[in-house]
Amino acid sequence: MRCTADDIAPMARGAAVLGGGGAGDPFIAEVMLGEVLRDKGPIDVIGPDELDDDADVAPLALMGSPHALSEKLLGTAELPILFSGNALRSRPPAAVMPYEMAGMNALYPLAAAALLEVPCVDGDFAGRGVPSLDLVTLELDDGQPDAYILCDPNRRTVTIQKIDVGGTNTDAVVLDGSRVVAATKAPTSEDVTSGILTALGEVRKAVAVDDIASVFIGTTALHQRDRTGS
Repeated sequence: MRCTADDIAPMARGAAVLGGGGAGDPFIAEVMLGEVLRDKGPIDVIGPDELDDDADVAPLALMGSPHALSEKLLGTAELPILFSGNALRSRPPAAVMPYEMAGMNALYPLAAAALLEVPCVDGDFAGRGVPSLDLVTLELDDGQPDAYILCDPNRRTVTIQKIDVGGTNTDAVVLDGSRVVAATKAPTSEDVTSGILTALGEVRKAVAVDDIASVFIGTTALHQRDRTGS
């Protein structure tokens, strides 16, 4: 399926409805997408079954207050920062896709697809707007990414890496962009903290502390213990 300039207005109306007033005013992304399509031409929109099993797909989302965009218009400067050779990734993805099908986040990946000259996947992780990116279908399958890569137009980048504390094992991974530098699995301890420190101690052998930009911890262990009273 091809997405052309004629498709933008109806998609923007649908994005506004599914956003329920959230995810920003799609009109801003509608104007930007129109300019991109006039320059780059139509976009290929493909189904998930058209991708290879190991295809590198980049889900994209805009974060922060959409009110700021009333003063600073939406642009696409972040895309070459994310996908250029000397930034966080060394190559363009095989395809891009929306994280949520709402507001600006429904249209921005289409502009990204045109600029990166890759297809956009006809799908998302919510089917509507969500208050935060953890409230999507990935959470149901415990399939949240090991890292989120954030950037702004000023070339400031942050990788949020994950420590997953489950009831049985504590998994830790260190990433440099999309490249896995180190990974380990340690038994979850009774006090939880000891297991985290053990996992951190293992992955820290591969990277200097000063090189770590941020640490993200997600846990089900404490919630499970709260429910069971243990």
